[in-house]
Amino acid sequence: MNPLRGDALRAQAGRRVEYAPGGGSFAELEGIFVTTGTTFRHAASGGLVGRTVGANWQTGAWVFGFEADYAWADIRGSGDCFAIGLVCSSTLKSLGTARLRVGGAWDRVMIYGTGGFAV
Repeated sequence: MNPLRGDALRAQAGRRVEYAPGGGSFAELEGIFVTTGTTFRHAASGGLVGRTVGANWQTGAWVFGFEADYAWADIRGSGDCFAIGLVCSSTLKSLGTARLRVGGAWDRVMIYGTGGFAV
């Protein structure tokens, strides 16, 4: 988007498909509570399918945009908690995010800030 060419609007849409096999480093959480030194391990597996939509609008050198996505998920996991015999489990059924962005564009460079929320 070149700021010398006037206003411009660019829309985008996409899809995502992801899978996390259980037991691999991608889907495994291992941590240590710093205050107690207690360790825990939590392995999850499953997948998600979703859509993404968004747009950027440029007027002069200013760029304003938004992006949102939603995914149906079937990700489950469990593991030992706190090394005292407790079993923790988790389930993720959906995931959604929304973001706004504002910034400046000069030739092929865009510097921007973004903020949003996830549910």
